Amino acid sequence: MADDAHEWIDVAAEAEVTAEHPVVVRRGRQQLVVMRDEDGGLHALDNRCPHEGYPLAQGQVRGCTLTCAWHNFKFDLRDGRCLKGDEAVAVYPLRVAEGRVLVDPRAAVDEGAVARGLERLREGLLERRLGQAAREVVRLLEHGVAPERLAVEAACFDAARAEWGSTHALAVAADVLPLLPHYPGARAALPLMQALDLASETNVRRPVRPLAPPVDPGDDPSAAGQRLRAMVEDEQAEAAESLLRGALERGWGRDVLEPWLYAPCCDHFLSFGHPLIYQSKVFDLLDAAGWAHAATILPGHLWGIVHATREDTLPRWRAFVQRLDACAERLPGWRARAAPTGAAAQLPAGAREGWWRAFVHGDREAAFDAVVEALDAGHAPGALADVIAAAAAERLWRFDPRHHDDLTLQEGWLDVTHTMTFADAVHHAVGRYREPAGLRLLFQAMRFVENARTLDASSPAEPAPAREPTSADRVAEAVAARDPDAAVALAARYLADHGPDDALRAALADLPLRDLYTRPIIVAHAIKTGRVAFALAERLRGTPWTERPVLAFVRFAATPLRERGVAQLVYEAERLVVEGKVPR
Repeated sequence: MADDAHEWIDVAAEAEVTAEHPVVVRRGRQQLVVMRDEDGGLHALDNRCPHEGYPLAQGQVRGCTLTCAWHNFKFDLRDGRCLKGDEAVAVYPLRVAEGRVLVDPRAAVDEGAVARGLERLREGLLERRLGQAAREVVRLLEHGVAPERLAVEAACFDAARAEWGSTHALAVAADVLPLLPHYPGARAALPLMQALDLASETNVRRPVRPLAPPVDPGDDPSAAGQRLRAMVEDEQAEAAESLLRGALERGWGRDVLEPWLYAPCCDHFLSFGHPLIYQSKVFDLLDAAGWAHAATILPGHLWGIVHATREDTLPRWRAFVQRLDACAERLPGWRARAAPTGAAAQLPAGAREGWWRAFVHGDREAAFDAVVEALDAGHAPGALADVIAAAAAERLWRFDPRHHDDLTLQEGWLDVTHTMTFADAVHHAVGRYREPAGLRLLFQAMRFVENARTLDASSPAEPAPAREPTSADRVAEAVAARDPDAAVALAARYLADHGPDDALRAALADLPLRDLYTRPIIVAHAIKTGRVAFALAERLRGTPWTERPVLAFVRFAATPLRERGVAQLVYEAERLVVEGKVPR
């Protein structure tokens, strides 16, 4: 039965719908319930509670309020508003004709559904109601919202609220993009929720940070970029943000702003490498999801650069900084004669392996000399960055897991993964940012790798491949079982037979999404380290180190590790307050 506005279906005789016996109507996947309020009024609504899907027909009605029997959510029968809980229930037009109850089961045309869905998603993130967030993500995907749009939502939510600038949520939002083609339709919610979970955890009930007003940057982008760099150096956060926002209002894009933000990342080794790692991803994320989001994301990213810890100002970095400053006049010449592109396999074998040994085994002077020698020879900076990254993979492979559980040490698994992910970010930086100062990053990466040597196991073992051929799925199963010896043996055999192929990449990339780890920060590092491991392995083809990044990642991913840090925090607090000693 239809009229101009509705398509009515006959549900039941009016007398059949009583307070004690609501009528449930099933149409394919859809379930509706027709019930009465305490005054006898009839109402039609979804039978599935929007919280977890339990039947509302089993709920209790008082007045016009329906209470779900399962979790005590309460809804207004007249309009579906949620009176207690976090999500409204859909209601449907209803009429009575000739003693029959008729309902229009079609979803109302809702031009603002996406906007409201995004708002409910943000509400769920702000209150850390992850179930609500996950349901809204699925609904938005079902509504046709591109998954890239929801990935960037995690970065936007974080950038708008993070007190000291964008966090790992930015990196994970970018890192899940390559996973999305493997998760079609609503299944994309699984990788997307990894970034959204992290954005929520770090910003629970945190208000949006007020932004500095935009300032016109003038007509010379290069001069404006130099001013921004000086503002960052002087920690003038508001002034730098104003200048960046003015540039965005001018319509300046990636070609201008990416070099602007690379420059201050070269001036210091910042916050264990985080700002540069984020810088290597943020513009790719914006390209994928839309430049319109730059107005939210880039100020948050810049805020993080300005407020980052300048690790190179620590006393133990003094000799390194002095020697690097002494090389300042050589940077333009090195950049001018450097090969624009090139792979690690194209470097002279004897030289590259000597440099690798210097980075892994040499002292600080020898490691510094290796970078100078490579630049003097005019080799491609990206290829040299990959040799440093290969040394970082070796460092990750050699990490002694006992350090992670040692309350007397602050560094653990996550810290040593940064040596490899930072070196990977340097590889991208020296290719995208071709100013002489960009070469400073090669020295920073070398110093970072060399500094982590104290975390090596005393006698690191070489991987022993399994005797029998294996599959990518079996490697993944061993990682999921948290059996590092078996996982490494199987991975070594698989790599010997197949190399770091797409099957192994896909099998391992899926694991961090399956709740293998508890804390979102561990998940974040597993996702980004796995992605870098395979990208680096591909760039290292034709060298002795092709398999090492993947083996190091497998060992890290499979090793059971302490995720909760309260005991360590208490230990450090006692040492500081009672004994006056700082962490080491």
